[in-house]
Amino acid sequence: MAGHASNPGWTGLHPLVAEVASQQFATLRRIHVVFLLLLVVLAAVVIWLSPPFERASLGLPPGPGEYLLLLAGLLVALVVIPLLRLRLLDTGRVARAGERQLAGWGLPRGVPAPLGRQAVYLSRYTAGSVMSWALAVSLALYGLVARLLGSGALLAALLLATAAFLLVWLGPDRKRIARGLGRLGTLTPEGNDVNMQSLSGER
Repeated sequence: MAGHASNPGWTGLHPLVAEVASQQFATLRRIHVVFLLLLVVLAAVVIWLSPPFERASLGLPPGPGEYLLLLAGLLVALVVIPLLRLRLLDTGRVARAGERQLAGWGLPRGVPAPLGRQAVYLSRYTAGSVMSWALAVSLALYGLVARLLGSGALLAALLLATAAFLLVWLGPDRKRIARGLGRLGTLTPEGNDVNMQSLSGER
């Protein structure tokens, strides 16, 4: 049975899962807006410190501190965030988890397997999204610190642009959440288990 008509974006899911997913997605969108506003504030401060028409502020001093900040930003953007999301947003990992591992992720005992795995996936998706957004905004913070330390505006602009790109690109994705929940199976209102769909790489 599909989700409630009030949650048309979550069709094919148990009504309870559809309702929780809808509320969780709305919460994620609000959190995402907060991070976007924080990025705007950081960008405004950097622009105030680096007037766009002041040519002297565009230099990029080759000091070790500036290169260290740039390297840290690249490491976060290209390694840490992808690995974090790959680990936390992987439906296959949740599908293969045993009862002990699911309990370690906070699942109470006695919860039906499909609902339990979907609840775990929702919590892991939320955690992975919020942590990746925080890491993305940290790049803008690196840019602000670099500017306060006297580095050129180009370094700050590069870090800000990377942060903005990551925040927009990694925004909450309703389709991905629904697809992940659907792949983990469902439980009909009558209490009948529906087996999980086969996952690539599942043993």
